[in-house]
Amino acid sequence: MSRISVISMKKGTLVAGTLLLGLTLSSSVHGADNDASVLERHNGLVDAVGREGTAAVPALIKALDDDHEMVHLTAAYLLVRLGEAARPGFAAALDSPHVEVRRIVMRGLANLDLVEEYWATILLDNNPVIRRYVQLVLMPKHPLPEGEKLDRIISELRDVYLEADVAQRRHVVETFAAFDVVTPASRRVLVLATDDEEADIRQTAYAAILDHIDRDWDEAADLLDAAQADSSETIRDIGLELRWKLLQVAQVRLSREGWRFLIDPDDIGRAAGWYAPDWDDAGWRDDVPIEDSWKNHMEDGYNGIAWYRRSIDVPEAPDGDRVYLHFEGVDEEAWVWLNGKFVGEHALGKEGWNVPFVLDATDAVKLGAENQVTIRAKNTSGGAGIWRPVTLRVLNTDKLKKP
Repeated sequence: MSRISVISMKKGTLVAGTLLLGLTLSSSVHGADNDASVLERHNGLVDAVGREGTAAVPALIKALDDDHEMVHLTAAYLLVRLGEAARPGFAAALDSPHVEVRRIVMRGLANLDLVEEYWATILLDNNPVIRRYVQLVLMPKHPLPEGEKLDRIISELRDVYLEADVAQRRHVVETFAAFDVVTPASRRVLVLATDDEEADIRQTAYAAILDHIDRDWDEAADLLDAAQADSSETIRDIGLELRWKLLQVAQVRLSREGWRFLIDPDDIGRAAGWYAPDWDDAGWRDDVPIEDSWKNHMEDGYNGIAWYRRSIDVPEAPDGDRVYLHFEGVDEEAWVWLNGKFVGEHALGKEGWNVPFVLDATDAVKLGAENQVTIRAKNTSGGAGIWRPVTLRVLNTDKLKKP
């Protein structure tokens, strides 16, 4: 352990201070370095600042790359002590390969109220220690600026994204995703990233847009088309959520309880018309909910066909022009009627047990009225039935129409 002198500035006078560094000065660790050579470089920096003041900044910048911790940390502390006049050194320090150097200078910038000038560089630092410091300490006390100043920061980050390798592009997009507010400028970068060759980067960009999207966004149509066509299933799912968020004007989440339920081991229900709105289901069970496996309410672990029926109230939606039934999961297959009209099926076999699906019910729905829903489900093994939520969604798709 070595106690070394570090200067500080106070009213223009150099004041000697001491800093205890947990350093072991040994040639076995630091090659040809020894106590004398390290202390000589350290003292040389202190003396240079004492003699030359801000004229010593170039020497301090050079010392930031010194392999020895005592030297490059001393250089960082001295730059901070020199204050605003050491601006060229701050940029170099933030680009240092040494994490503690970067953190020292960030703390110094915060004390000098100069963080705003260096936000783009700070945000690009992808070291986990630095990122945690920025999120937990720096941002709460020094929030990002607004307006044109923020746009300049975003522009710098965008330029980095366009020229960066995969790791840095990923970090830039993650940085934008962490913004509390997405501005038009940052949204343009996120849209740019939805076309990245890396699926995880595209996914991060789409998810960030979903979190902050504006319902009146004019670029929505192209974005939704791209998400729907993406090779990543996760991104296609995010695209569906984007569609709901942008276009939805009303929704009805079908209640978990209140269903009529009947098994159909001989598969007679379809021919008999069990989907008819006026079918008498008074004798059906009323204690089997959705968002659950029907097997949790039966003793024999039944596999096969079963039917669910109920009525739902759909609100008026003057702006709505399309209506969809969104099923988040039916184990394994489903056939769906609304008001006695067949609106579609989900028939992927066993592979479809956890695959969400959407059916267009526009031609069958009655807005502002009671509607009758019937679902025929089929299961061959494992869990069974409508085990995840079902939502009726009313959309206004006019905003997707391109001029």
